Amino acid sequence: MLRFFALGLLVLSGAVGAAAVQKTNVQPSADVEKSQSNNLSELSTESAVSLAYRADALKKAFLSGDERTIQDAVAKIDLLRREYGTLDVAPLVEAMCLWARELGNEGKTETGVRVLAEISRWTSVHPALLGAEITLKRQEGFAGYIKSLAPVAKLSRIRLENPDTRYIFLLWHLGWIKTMATIVLWGTAIVLTLRYRLYLRYLLERPIANALGNSFLAAIATGLLLVLPIIIGLDPSFNAFLWLFLLAPTFTPSELKVAIFCISIQLIHPCISLMESKFVNNVFPASIEALQVQPQLISFKARPLNKLSSQDQHFLTGWEALRSRDWKRAEQIFQYLSSQSFEKAATLNNLGVSFHHQLKFDEALEAFVEASMVDPKAVEPIYNQAVIHFSYLNSIEAEKKLFEAKKANPIGYDQIIASISGSEQWTYPMPVKDTPERANALVNSYNETYIDNIDVTQNGPFGAMDVIWIIWPLLGTVGIVIRRNRSIIKYCQCHTCGVIFQAKQVSGQNVCPQCNYYFSLKSAIHTRDRAKKTKEVNKFQSHQKLIYKFLKIVLPGCDSVFLGATVSGFLIFLSTTASIGMIVYSLNKTYYPGEIISDPQSLLLIIGILLCVIIYLRSWIKSFSNSLNGSNE
Repeated sequence: MLRFFALGLLVLSGAVGAAAVQKTNVQPSADVEKSQSNNLSELSTESAVSLAYRADALKKAFLSGDERTIQDAVAKIDLLRREYGTLDVAPLVEAMCLWARELGNEGKTETGVRVLAEISRWTSVHPALLGAEITLKRQEGFAGYIKSLAPVAKLSRIRLENPDTRYIFLLWHLGWIKTMATIVLWGTAIVLTLRYRLYLRYLLERPIANALGNSFLAAIATGLLLVLPIIIGLDPSFNAFLWLFLLAPTFTPSELKVAIFCISIQLIHPCISLMESKFVNNVFPASIEALQVQPQLISFKARPLNKLSSQDQHFLTGWEALRSRDWKRAEQIFQYLSSQSFEKAATLNNLGVSFHHQLKFDEALEAFVEASMVDPKAVEPIYNQAVIHFSYLNSIEAEKKLFEAKKANPIGYDQIIASISGSEQWTYPMPVKDTPERANALVNSYNETYIDNIDVTQNGPFGAMDVIWIIWPLLGTVGIVIRRNRSIIKYCQCHTCGVIFQAKQVSGQNVCPQCNYYFSLKSAIHTRDRAKKTKEVNKFQSHQKLIYKFLKIVLPGCDSVFLGATVSGFLIFLSTTASIGMIVYSLNKTYYPGEIISDPQSLLLIIGILLCVIIYLRSWIKSFSNSLNGSNE
């Protein structure tokens, strides 16, 4: 009885002075659905929980620069936080972190740092707070990057410890290997094709020219054949493999090993896809009920819900309107849904909650009674009827309804009683329940939204294309080895004049018999033929020099591979592709589940830029030095 009496006093304290309100029915219109659909696409932090509206007042205090004003604003939030938890204050922290970043971009780094220092008292390990701290410190230059290492380590630890973010973090910091693997394959295929370009023409263009009887048509047909995988719609990596496969008989042992490595490393693509499928299937809680009854860091507007039915999306929008105390908007939404007979019990109960907070007690009681008739086992409508009867000072009927609520659902009733506090809204909304269809819709919405943000496979779980990417590198490696070893006649390209000739063994410095005779043995016989051969060599070497300079400027390391220093050149090129992969993959923003603020740029971006600058400067300085030495000679 004391508990019921206390509840009655609590309700009466909010009902004193209430005026009679005439019943008004909001007619659903076509504009309601349209407006709510538009609202779903808008991001919001302030409407997520009731504390977030203090963000504007806090911003004005910091902009004033007055210490007393700042402390007063912070103290007001501390006073409100006595009735709210850490999750409730998270949207306010996120809003202030966004603003701190904006201050940093405007050159007001000190103010931004001060903002972060004050709000850290509410949640010191919030990812948005650590991210903003890292961003502001990095704006201080090199020293700031050193200072940011500590919060970077802390943020990384938080990401790895949280199962909801662990896979995204790992994918984000390993995904650059996919870019590196692709560039390595293409770069190696291009440089080896340029090195053995005359052999490729000998292999393809000569037979086609003999068949067609026209060298021009043969050149066109050869070009189309070399890009055939792309023309038929295959991945460009298959095109690079085709070039390596055709050139295999003329590879040196070190070039063969490099080609095998470049093809084998493509297995990183299905490995990353396997991690992506693990992330897709395990990271997202597919529960629409949890989205409603558990505290949320952000608004439903910022969540991926596009695969849910339009009525489910409307219901969640109305639920958020109740949480943000926008009673009129909630009334419109639930009036519309009740006219559609959607989740009748929950819709009518929530409509009654919106009526109650607008002091429309008669309409609220009518909605609660109708909701309990639709679902007699639902505890919320019955309990809410008791609240209305307490407002009417009808304690006997109120106690009767409380008894009915406990009898209908003892566990739900105990949860409601346990949650009563000084900040209670008095009446309780009723969530929609989980179904397999809603769970699948939530997962599909999540996959489409967050997987796109981290640049992973568009097909979701591990599929047929991933199986192909497992098979073709393995078959390709075996195919290249077999093609080279079973070539009865070893064809070589002379590194002096470019002529194709037959040899018993392929080496790194293949010289045709004519070049060996004229230049190595330095025979004085056949002077005219030697002069003709010299012109041929000069023409070939001039082309070689142009290609070499181009590769040295554009693809450091490939220049050495082009000249035959395969292993040392490839190691440099591998470092180049690693740095490019880090840069390209780290340029995109990273968003984690339940967050609307992207993480700061990864340290991989800085490492990639520094490594890339060092490699390219080394290559260019060496090229410039060789040019000076050549001009002096």
